[in-house]
Amino acid sequence: MFRYSVFTCIIPILKRPGVRFSRGAVFDGTDDYFNSPKGENFMRHYEIIYIINPNESDDEFNEIVEKFNTLIVNQKGIIIKTQKWGKQRLAYTVKKFNNGFYVLVDFCANPGVTTELERNLNLDDRIIKYHTVKLADKADPQELIEKEKDAQKEAAFVAPEEPAEAPAAMEEGEVAETAESEVENG
Repeated sequence: MFRYSVFTCIIPILKRPGVRFSRGAVFDGTDDYFNSPKGENFMRHYEIIYIINPNESDDEFNEIVEKFNTLIVNQKGIIIKTQKWGKQRLAYTVKKFNNGFYVLVDFCANPGVTTELERNLNLDDRIIKYHTVKLADKADPQELIEKEKDAQKEAAFVAPEEPAEAPAAMEEGEVAETAESEVENG
């Protein structure tokens, strides 16, 4: 005799378009969550930016960044890149701070990782503010890492050109004549 379990009863209900999940998201019938074959592992691509208390020392700053990167990796996430933007002025006062250390982390992970990460960011008093953005539903982490390496190589090859120094003997009158000739030529 076939026994019904909770899952055999709930999954057909959840597959119906218009069904709301516990967090308020609406299943529109296009999601491949229930239809993906076993063994196929899709990760979502996320980007999170968080601001750290400006009164922290450099060692504490690096410790905080490492703490949250380790949290992502422990939850089976893959970090694509971490950018430390340094101390920046805030657009407006947040928790009585006008400055903060900005950190941008680009990573791939399963959906539950962001919930745990945001919970830990809320609990840490050294974090002033954070914002998480989902960039893609299905992402290949290895492909994103390769793209990032290629972008870094291209940035390394492009060297900024130094402007040629103007001769010291040039007078102001000569500069004005040069500017007038450029305007006439167009």
